[in-house]
Amino acid sequence: MGFNNAIADASSPLTAAAGRVSATAVGYGSDVLILRYQAAQLYTSSSDPVAKLISDKTMIDCAGNPVATVVDDASPTARDQRIASIFHVDIKNGEPALMCTYSADGVTFGAAVPLVQGVENFQVLYGVDSVTAGAAPASTLKSPNVPTGYLRADQMTVAGDSVATNANWRRVRSIKIGMVIRGAPNSAQDKQTQTYWPFGASKGASDGAPGSAFGSNNDPGTIFTPTPDGRLRQTVTFTIHLRNDQGA
Repeated sequence: MGFNNAIADASSPLTAAAGRVSATAVGYGSDVLILRYQAAQLYTSSSDPVAKLISDKTMIDCAGNPVATVVDDASPTARDQRIASIFHVDIKNGEPALMCTYSADGVTFGAAVPLVQGVENFQVLYGVDSVTAGAAPASTLKSPNVPTGYLRADQMTVAGDSVATNANWRRVRSIKIGMVIRGAPNSAQDKQTQTYWPFGASKGASDGAPGSAFGSNNDPGTIFTPTPDGRLRQTVTFTIHLRNDQGA
C-alpha cells in the first residue's frame, strides 16, 4: 500500500503519513510506498517448532538486511506480523534522497537510511484489477492478475469503509514507479526551464499533449517543473508486475 503526496510518519509509518503542503519544498508531490512480506522458513517440514522459526535469509529489507527469524509460523492475520520496507523522499546531507525506513518485526522502525541521492520526485501508481477510484470493488473480476487501470494511493480509499478499502488494495497487480533524479549544482550546460514527466512523456491519446498518459494536475509531481538551477536531471520510469498478488 502507500500514501499519495506524503511524508512517512516516523512514529507509525505503516498506518499514517503527513501530507506535503508546500509546493516549493523539495520533494513536493513525492509519494510513500510500503512493501510488506514474510520471511521464508528454512525447515518447513521439521517437527521442531523452533526450527520452523528459522529464516532462510533470502528475504531482505530495503536496507539489505536479512531477517533472522520467521515472524509467525502460521499464516499472518494482522498487519504487524509482516516485515516492512518503506520507500519515501526526504532530505539527507542537504540533498533529496530516496529513503528506506525498515522494520524486522513490522512494529519497531529504526531511523531512515538513504538509498539513492538526488531523487527529488518519487511517484507511485498502482495497477489494479477492476477497481473504481473511491468505490468498493466489483464482486467479480474481469481479467484476473491483469491491471485494468492505474490509481493513486488516495484513490484506493473508500470513505468510511475499511473493508472495501482493503479489498481494493488486494487487487493491486502491478506498481508503476516514476522518478526525477537531479545531479550536482552546475552539472547542466544551461539553466532553461524544463518540464519532466516521471511516468514518461507518452501521450494519453494521439492528439493529447506530451505526458498526458499518466501526468495529471490532480496528482502533484506527475508534471514536474523545477526551478532552473543548473542541475542535470534524468527521468526514470519502470513497471513491476506482482506475481504474488493477494487475489480478490
